[in-house]
Amino acid sequence: MKLDQDIKDDRDRLSSELIWLNLTVSVARKIIDFPWTELNVMGKYKHFANVTFKNNFEYAVVIIRKLYYDTNKDCLTLPRLKNKIIKNLTSQEKAILKQELKPIELVLKSYADTINDLRNERFAHKIDPVVNGKPKEYYLTFNQLELVAEQLNKYFRAIGDIVFNTSYELIPMEYNKKYNKGLTDFELVLEKIALESDWLRLKEQRPETWDSLVERWTKNGKLKKYLEAINKYRDKLSLKEITV
Repeated sequence: MKLDQDIKDDRDRLSSELIWLNLTVSVARKIIDFPWTELNVMGKYKHFANVTFKNNFEYAVVIIRKLYYDTNKDCLTLPRLKNKIIKNLTSQEKAILKQELKPIELVLKSYADTINDLRNERFAHKIDPVVNGKPKEYYLTFNQLELVAEQLNKYFRAIGDIVFNTSYELIPMEYNKKYNKGLTDFELVLEKIALESDWLRLKEQRPETWDSLVERWTKNGKLKKYLEAINKYRDKLSLKEITV
């Protein structure tokens, strides 16, 4: 299928937004997965961690709404790109595309109210709605945010499989493990924080304190989790693995 230039431009603009979304979600996920507690570094870096996660979470919601849920007639969204393209498809291509998009659209529809309300009432504006005499509650977990982002990627790729005949890399090259086998810039920042942890050398420097911590972790069933995090970064310092 030969694409008009305006469709190509729309495709490129939306793919650029998806790249930003994927990068934003990736950074937030790294904040969540980092062993702040296990390395005892949250106290020093709590503002960095909290602000980075909060800003990326909110920005991801804004991008998601911009990509899919915005109903302003002048706004470019993935559904509007689909509607432009579908006019030029054969009956068979339309059927295939609709079949692929149907389960994706069902998932995205289930989050429409939440995404719109968060963006419009909490993140872009400060509105305090009251429902049944109580402040309105908003609920969107990070796992759900990741799910919505994943569905938007699938939506774009479903269109691409039918129309664009090309594979789009929807993440910066530095964050794509196909091209970068090392650490990303953000992972390097987190590694620097990890290597500052006093607990990495605590066993050698303050054995009594270390033994007390091991006893506490053993009692609460978290010894394995703590040792995995500590040993991971001890290895980077060429320190001997700790076993208990």
